[in-house]
Amino acid sequence: VACAMNIFARSDVREGQTVVIVGIGFLGAILTRLATDAVAMRVTRLVHAGLVRLDERTLEPVPYAAARWGWVDDRTLDLELRPGLRFASGAALGPEDVCATIEALGSPALGSPHRALVASIARCERRGELGVRVVLGEPRATLLTDLELPILRRDQAASPPGTPLDGLGPFALGAVSESAVSLRAREGGALPRPGRDVVVRV
Repeated sequence: VACAMNIFARSDVREGQTVVIVGIGFLGAILTRLATDAVAMRVTRLVHAGLVRLDERTLEPVPYAAARWGWVDDRTLDLELRPGLRFASGAALGPEDVCATIEALGSPALGSPHRALVASIARCERRGELGVRVVLGEPRATLLTDLELPILRRDQAASPPGTPLDGLGPFALGAVSESAVSLRAREGGALPRPGRDVVVRV
């Protein structure tokens, strides 16, 4: 299985050539926030992006959709979003998208297997044009790592499982079938535009 975040370094792939990742698991999970197996989760990060990403060597959270952050106290985290980020649809990223994602993920109605990541968050608030304040109901040492979760558009955050979701990652969803998903390299995401498209098959 090709490692989804390292495919761009392969010397046997030419600029503009489509890469095929042979994956395992259920393609429906790749399309949504319900992915739990390692391969599906890696592939979702091609389409989606969180406020932070994890450094490949240290696993420490580093800025991604968020440009910076700071702790106000042990239960209050302020974050500033990167300006100019857009979802694949062209919609601009805003604080309301972050708060809607957190609220939806914590809802029992969605039934997300990742609900525990936001269970300690008491509220999420907009602060200015690009500012977000996350307030915990109880201390949580892993909050920054938890914020690696994919941010969704505010109008899609509570969409039912199985709905293809707009993402902030370097690829946009293309054609989808029962056995394959095509991903188109794009501009405006959380990473620079990749040099090639990707097809994910199972």
